[in-house]
Amino acid sequence: MISFKQYISEDINKIDHDKEYGKSFKYVNTPKDQPGEISIVTPENAGAWENWEEVSEKKKKMMRSNWQKQRKQGTLHKYVAPHKASQILKHSGK
Repeated sequence: MISFKQYISEDINKIDHDKEYGKSFKYVNTPKDQPGEISIVTPENAGAWENWEEVSEKKKKMMRSNWQKQRKQGTLHKYVAPHKASQILKHSGK
């Protein structure tokens, strides 16, 4: 039996950013208590999903580039926290 972390590590790299962005996850500016920070939220984070401002197109492109780079290297599990990866996988149907 594989561990939860290993399971997430293997499966998160299968997530297609462009197909799942806006459906399973999105990038948002965190609230005033953490100015300048970017968070990855999922529909599971209902309050943030519905109310937090989505990042600018420039930041979205930067985050997409980082995602793609990490995915290509097989290290996306280091870029996305395990609990967030689990939420993304859940909402993507994987």
